[in-house]
Amino acid sequence: VDTGPAAQDGKEELEDLVDKARVWAVAFAAAVVEAAKRFFDWVVSGDWMSWWPFWRPDRRLQRLIDDADAHPKDPAKQSALLHELNKFSPEDVIKRIEQRSHAVDSKGVAEYLRALILTNAIADYLPDELSGRSATLPALLQELKQRVSGEDKPFSNPGISDKQPLHVVMVDPKATGRSTRFAQEIFSTILFTVAVGFMWVMGAAALQKYIGSLGGIGTSGVGSSSSYSAKELNKDITPEKNVKTFKDVKGCDDAKKELEEVVEYLRNPMKFTRLGGKLPK
Repeated sequence: VDTGPAAQDGKEELEDLVDKARVWAVAFAAAVVEAAKRFFDWVVSGDWMSWWPFWRPDRRLQRLIDDADAHPKDPAKQSALLHELNKFSPEDVIKRIEQRSHAVDSKGVAEYLRALILTNAIADYLPDELSGRSATLPALLQELKQRVSGEDKPFSNPGISDKQPLHVVMVDPKATGRSTRFAQEIFSTILFTVAVGFMWVMGAAALQKYIGSLGGIGTSGVGSSSSYSAKELNKDITPEKNVKTFKDVKGCDDAKKELEEVVEYLRNPMKFTRLGGKLPK
C-alpha cells in the first residue's frame, strides 16, 4: 500500500467530495419538502377538488354556516345548519342555540335536544338525588316553546342549572350598619321630642288646674291684676256690722236728738207723714 504524499492528497480530496455530496443531499431534501408543502397547500385551497366525495361534507358545512350567519332571522336556514352540525360537533349546536342570536323553529329545538343527549348535557336538567337538585327539564322545554312561538325571552328561573346561575350581590356590612344606626338615631330623636312635648303639655295642664283650685286665677290667664280672693272681695263690698247705740254717744244732745228723730222716721215713716211731717232736705 502506497502511503506516500500522493496517496494522502487523494484521500483528502475524496473526503471533500463526500462532504460536498452530503451538503447537496441535505439541501435537495429540504427543497423537496418545501415543494411538497406548497403543493399540499395549493391542493387544499383549490376549488377543483370539491367534487370529490370525501371533500364534500366540510365544504357543505362551511357553506351552511355562511348562509346561516348571513340570515340570522331565517329559522329554516338555522335548522339546516344545526342538522348538519350535529354530525360533526354537537357542542357547537348547543353553543349556537344558547347564544340566542339566531332564530329557531321546532326542527332547531329538536336538534338542540339531540345535541344535549349526544353530549350528555341533558343530565344538568335531570334530578340528582345526591345534590338534592330537582328536575329542570320542564322549565327548559317551556323556554324553548316560548322561543319557537316568537317570545325570545330568557326563562326567568335562575338557579335551575349551572347554565342559569343565581347571581348574588354582595353588600358591605359596614355600610348597612351605618345606615341602620343613622335610622335608629333619627327615630330616637323623634321619640324623645314627642315624649318631652307630651310631658310639657300634661305638666302645664296640671299646673293650671292646681292654680285654678286656689281660687285666685280663672281661665283668663295667669297674673291678671284684676283678680282678688273671695275674702278680700267680701271685705270691700260687705258692710261691717255696727253694734253701737245712741246710749254710747256722749254730748251733742241737740244733734243726738235730731238724729234719733231721723232714725225713727226711717223706721216708722207713717208716724210722721200722718201728721204732715216731711224729712228736711
